[in-house]
Amino acid sequence: AARPFTVRVSGQCANGDVTPNYQPSAAEIGSALRTPTQSGGGASGVLTVTTGSVAVADSIGWLDVSAGFSSGVFKDDAARYSEVGVIDLYARDANYYGHDLVQVTTPVGRFIPGYFEVVANAPKWDTHCSPGTFSYMDEEIKYEAVPEITVSAFNAAGEPVKNYGKDLWKLSEKRSGRSYTDVSSTVSATLERSIDLLADTWGDSEKNYDGEATNTLGGDSILYRRSALEAPFEGLVDLSFTAADFTDADDACYRIDSDNDGDLLEEACSAFSIESISAKELRFGRLNLVNAYGPETESLPLPWLAEYYDGTNFITNTDDSCSAWLATEVEYLDSKGELIDLGQTVASYAHSGTDFRVSNGDAGVTMSAPGAGNTGVVNVSVDLTAAPYFKFDWDGDGSFEEEPSANIVFGQFRSNDKVIFQRQW
Repeated sequence: AARPFTVRVSGQCANGDVTPNYQPSAAEIGSALRTPTQSGGGASGVLTVTTGSVAVADSIGWLDVSAGFSSGVFKDDAARYSEVGVIDLYARDANYYGHDLVQVTTPVGRFIPGYFEVVANAPKWDTHCSPGTFSYMDEEIKYEAVPEITVSAFNAAGEPVKNYGKDLWKLSEKRSGRSYTDVSSTVSATLERSIDLLADTWGDSEKNYDGEATNTLGGDSILYRRSALEAPFEGLVDLSFTAADFTDADDACYRIDSDNDGDLLEEACSAFSIESISAKELRFGRLNLVNAYGPETESLPLPWLAEYYDGTNFITNTDDSCSAWLATEVEYLDSKGELIDLGQTVASYAHSGTDFRVSNGDAGVTMSAPGAGNTGVVNVSVDLTAAPYFKFDWDGDGSFEEEPSANIVFGQFRSNDKVIFQRQW
């Protein structure tokens, strides 16, 4: 659209030969929309030739071109049409020495965009607790606010076009060349990404004749894979697209005016990126179950702690009040087979969730008192298949793949941690 093309009208004999002596006084060029039409939602355009301009609408508009004839021919190698689509071009002479010459018509086009402009929103990665300030390493992180890429079509003169839409929209909804790159400060955790092309959609925004559409990329996720103990850091990710991602079936593409001369058609098709999308703070986490000791006549609290490494020590993650578990993911076993099987002690949870959750980093798990004489050890373990970011290197082999466990000992008092040796005389 708006690029020069050739219009040629000639007076001809019955055998098709040009009549060089034909010099009209009422020769006209007409034009009308073929695809799309205004009645179908399309917009009018403007056809420009050397002798003037005419609006192109559903009804035929006419322009006198008599003065442009020479030797029986009107020829313009710099005709332009401002819009996208197909038009019908007409020629007539209603009064050539009293004669009405037969009107002829031919379709012209399809006219396509000269280039695209591309803009994006400010996408946001979700956090572990939403709303929140952190996620765990080894945790899949999805979008809270998904990327929305708006593509607008322009003609060669830099004017927006409206008719690039519906069947004339030739840009795929799949951004298959996109990639994610970690641009955080130097960290040992490595970025992994999952790209879901099936979730890419225009959402029917391309089905309007307004010259633009918004592509939503809702299915992607990232994960920072931990390999060693690491202090918290801000995850920053660039989302990059290739030039092919914004090049349509007619090779219209996204272009940048790199030299600011106003001529985008001289530019190569350009890549596009959304830079430094923040994943907020990434924390090296673990679930810690702490052994509990006490008399069988008292209930025992079981520390069930969501922790993270602060760069020096593991501390309770008081920002975590959403990590939750199903009761079926927790197993209680006792050596005597009576404390649990006979219901002498049962677990209770202070905070409701999926079945239970942490609040300020602690689940508030309590085992009820079995009663006098009902002593024994209950082992507690948890299945972290659904929360691998809470696994830890409990066996010291260098891999973070073990689930925690703890013993609850009824009938034994735990000594003071500050007492190294005690003897009674």
